[in-house]
Amino acid sequence: MKTLPQLRQLLTADYEWTRVHAAAAPWGIGGDAEAPSVVHTRLDAWDSNDATSNHILTCLKRMRPMPALPRTRTELALHRRSGRSRSTENDEDLQSTCHEIVARLA
Repeated sequence: MKTLPQLRQLLTADYEWTRVHAAAAPWGIGGDAEAPSVVHTRLDAWDSNDATSNHILTCLKRMRPMPALPRTRTELALHRRSGRSRSTENDEDLQSTCHEIVARLA
């Protein structure tokens, strides 16, 4: 499968949004064997740019990302959450997704 190695290369791109979007594909193609690198890539991108959090959490919700649990709990503890915009709707969406992940993994 030629596509998977090419997608793995994108997981090391300089731009965090490239990494975030590229990380969705290897897990979808390769399954759980790809999960560690996908989760690591997403968490690293989230740390680099908190505006990626909504997208990352939505993707992580589909997986069983145990390494994401501490970062997800940290997000919930923030007085002002990260995300694509600083709106109340965004905050509620982000909280809901975080709570779903924590409830499933804890």
